[in-house]
Amino acid sequence: MDCRCVETIARSYLINELVRSGIEVAQPLQDVGIDLLAYLDRESPDGHSRAWPLQLKANYDESFSVDKKYADIPSLIIVFAWHLKSESETEFYALRYAEVEQLADRMGWAWRGGGRWAVTRPPQRLRQELQAYRVQSSAWRETLLMRGDDRDTQK
Repeated sequence: MDCRCVETIARSYLINELVRSGIEVAQPLQDVGIDLLAYLDRESPDGHSRAWPLQLKANYDESFSVDKKYADIPSLIIVFAWHLKSESETEFYALRYAEVEQLADRMGWAWRGGGRWAVTRPPQRLRQELQAYRVQSSAWRETLLMRGDDRDTQK
């Protein structure tokens, strides 16, 4: 399937999940490393507005990749969307950039030319470790609040 179609499907599924969880969603007009902006308007526990930039990595089956260029985007949450055959089969994993980097280090990976990690067939060990970051449909609000709390320690 064409990669643009896969990304469009994943974006639609993700927006549906976020909106169902009571999270507002905006889509930047230009691609600067942020695919979506998820936000709560004064509905966070502290009563203030909160926003999270999201980078979506989509695959019809499974893949894991990240680029060094995302390290410079404060508070970025990378969302991996796998198994896009149907919305009910889709799996989402949400990690801060630093968590992706730590995970790749634990896998023993080195940066490839141009500063990229990529695996088209994730090994079982990686899939197991990713389970800690899997987001169930009803848990987006809690996940974003938890993942966004460490924005000052991301780098």
